[in-house]
Amino acid sequence: MRYYHPSGLRSLELCPRFEYNPNRDTTKAESGTRIHRAIETGDFSPLDEIEKEIAVECITYQQSLPHDENRQNEVGLDYHGPTFNLKGTLDYVSYIPTSPTLRILDWKTGRGEIDDAGENAQIQSYVSLAMHAFPDIKFVETHIVAPRSYPKFSSHTYSREKDLALIDLRIATIVARVEAEPKIEATPSEEACRWCGVKARCPKLLSIAIRQGTLLPEPFHVDPTAILIPEMRMKRHILAELLEDWVKQVKAADVDAVITDGVEIPGYELRNRVGNTTVTDMAQAMDIMRREVGLPEVSILNACSMSLDKLSDIHKAEKGGTKKDSRELLETKLLNVISKAKPTVWLQRTRTKSERVTKKKEIGNGSIEI
Repeated sequence: MRYYHPSGLRSLELCPRFEYNPNRDTTKAESGTRIHRAIETGDFSPLDEIEKEIAVECITYQQSLPHDENRQNEVGLDYHGPTFNLKGTLDYVSYIPTSPTLRILDWKTGRGEIDDAGENAQIQSYVSLAMHAFPDIKFVETHIVAPRSYPKFSSHTYSREKDLALIDLRIATIVARVEAEPKIEATPSEEACRWCGVKARCPKLLSIAIRQGTLLPEPFHVDPTAILIPEMRMKRHILAELLEDWVKQVKAADVDAVITDGVEIPGYELRNRVGNTTVTDMAQAMDIMRREVGLPEVSILNACSMSLDKLSDIHKAEKGGTKKDSRELLETKLLNVISKAKPTVWLQRTRTKSERVTKKKEIGNGSIEI
């Protein structure tokens, strides 16, 4: 039986065929890693201003809690049991001897909706790890600190006597569905599909794409006015977001099949384009172009581009202060030689508390559908 990780349990609970996307954009994950490390070490120098604000808010929340003992960051635990194997790293753990209670804090540095601590699968798996690792602990006090998410903070205290068996049953059920033979088919959902790395191979998602897209069988009639209903627009937009990544995965899988397996796709042929060439050291390139090529500096500069964001980083590093102050100063000084692109406008998913509760009831009843 393989080891399961707390961060993936919720997605596997929604869809037993879920797999992480190895080609996903890791920018946000890398930012989260920097913030976690800064909270652990107290060194904020690698962080930008937004990351620093998140780290400070996390530490401020931790310091606002009642006194505890034996504080530790990044505590790794694992559990090998009869129905599941679990391995994870807890962001922050401390001990409250009067109960006895373990306090667990989990830092969430991204955006988006997060299940409350009292029902969060990842948090409950941490509780299971902690209670199995420390048999004398009677309670685990959990806190989710998510400065950029909803809800921003949530907490819940779990009891060994009342909660551990139910938590372990939940985890065991997730694992049993994943490892069942014959395999349980995929169950597409907004939350799981968004991060899944096998959308291109998912027959369920393909059937939804065909049913909702342009390959519908004839005769098929759609009331044009129905598309204008806000609820229909919402469902259509959710599907569009999921299919954007589905399209990327399909294209990548087909290119790999042509290159690796020699598959021929009717109507398509493999093309190859040389990647863009970039100058990595502008100062050295400028010197070579002046001395060895003989181009004047003004002409060279006309072929170059500058990023106000990077210039702000350089100014901050050289002169001190905040990046915001550096940017405002440079925008003032360079007012006549900079231009701003039109602002980007997009729709971002939000939910009220009542909507979140309704969605969870629908999922629980098995009636949720994209």
